[in-house]
Amino acid sequence: YQNLGVREEFPSLYITAAMGDPRVEYWQPAKYTAKLRQLCSQSHLGPKQLIMRTFMHGGHFGEGGLTDKDRAHAEELAFLLNNTI
Repeated sequence: YQNLGVREEFPSLYITAAMGDPRVEYWQPAKYTAKLRQLCSQSHLGPKQLIMRTFMHGGHFGEGGLTDKDRAHAEELAFLLNNTI
């Protein structure tokens, strides 16, 4: 967060957070995303896509149920395919 600069070019980013994560509080990725959006509004070097997904349930390793994990994994893969092709 402290090392982000205006002159850096950023790739597309998919940032995740979870409300029940004991290792990384939900506000830390939100603060990082807000800082990136602020820097990107000041320059043309920002990412093509900047997405933040906050899981309301689950912890450090994502959602708890199998279908929720599959859905989250599908979203990540769709983001990767969208930004690499």
